[in-house]
Amino acid sequence: MKFKLIFLVLLFCFLYFIYCVLKVESSSVDSKAFIINSDLTQITKALNIHHEIYGFYPDESRWRLVLTGDSYGIDGERIIDSIPMDTYGEEYIYRYPSKCGRKDFDLYSKGENREDECGSGDDISFQF
Repeated sequence: MKFKLIFLVLLFCFLYFIYCVLKVESSSVDSKAFIINSDLTQITKALNIHHEIYGFYPDESRWRLVLTGDSYGIDGERIIDSIPMDTYGEEYIYRYPSKCGRKDFDLYSKGENREDECGSGDDISFQF
């Protein structure tokens, strides 16, 4: 009887531990997606400001330089301070014109699998 009670207590502790690990992992994924969405929102705003001023979106090869003021910008000023890496350590994907069937341009994170799936699969994209 004592052995069964100890076994049940240990089993409960083990299952609780597994539950906590899964909950933390799920929370981490949600917070990463939140940060990526926040970044994509800010980058999209900067791209739209550039479009309003110049009448076009920057090309793929120079978009980071253009938006951060390291190339041409609003009288040499930055439109956005910096463009961070996504929370998976990868650069955001930007394409102009869109190659994934979006309205004007593609902007997304390759997501956890770090594979470019044109904004689908586990990619995280800003819906505008």
